[in-house]
Amino acid sequence: MSMTMTNPLAANQPATHREPARPSRATLRRRKATEFWLYFAVTFPVFLLVALFSRLMPKSWRPFPSSGRGVFGDAKSAAYTVLPFVFMG
Repeated sequence: MSMTMTNPLAANQPATHREPARPSRATLRRRKATEFWLYFAVTFPVFLLVALFSRLMPKSWRPFPSSGRGVFGDAKSAAYTVLPFVFMG
C-alpha cells in the first residue's frame, strides 16, 4: 500500500493546464497605439474625401468649418476628433 499525497484539485485538471500570462502594461499600451493608428489609417481617407468635397460646396453648406490649415489639416483634425469615441466603452 503506497502512501503518496496527491492534490485532489490537480486530478481534475490536465497536467499541461496553465493560466494564460497577463500582458504587461507596455504590451497593452503598444496594442492600443497600434489599434489607434489602424483606425486613423481607415478614417483619415474618408475625412480627406469629405474635406475635398466640402471645398467644392458653398461655405454655408460645409459639414465642418475650414480651419485654414488646408485640406489635409481639416481631415486630420476631423479624424482626431472622432477617434476617441471609438475607444469609449
